[in-house]
Amino acid sequence: MFSSEQKVLIVMEGIRGELSVAELCRKYGISDSTYYKWNKEFIEAGKACLEGDMLREATSSEVQELRFQNQELKLALAELVLRYDIVKKLETLRISSQHQKYMRYTAEEKEEIIRAVKSSEVNISESLRYLGIPKRSFYNWYHKYSVGGLEALRSKPSGSPHT
Repeated sequence: MFSSEQKVLIVMEGIRGELSVAELCRKYGISDSTYYKWNKEFIEAGKACLEGDMLREATSSEVQELRFQNQELKLALAELVLRYDIVKKLETLRISSQHQKYMRYTAEEKEEIIRAVKSSEVNISESLRYLGIPKRSFYNWYHKYSVGGLEALRSKPSGSPHT
């Protein structure tokens, strides 16, 4: 595989005429048709440049690289949009910027927190820190919810331990 600079040097060497086209092709291990194709492209590009048309066709490797970069940008954008949506959802669950220390949540709020945190692309620790909810409380809720569903998250009557 020859770079564009190497192709130009080979074509220029052919134009100088120090070697026949056949000798030049043997020297670089290319076919006559390849040399003539490069020569034609070189002349057409030079002509277009002299006419002021500076645009050129992208090479297949450039197109491939641009496609790869485009895909990477799409993935990065999708991740940012997803994180934004999750943070906005978590924001609605956040009670105050001071996170009241012994805040009591309803069973429905606990369920919503569990769902939001578990579906979040942000890791669990980061989500809980943002919400101001201790990990121990969250995992206690999560275990109860996993075993008994929403009903298990409901507060117990006085005298019973509750979270």
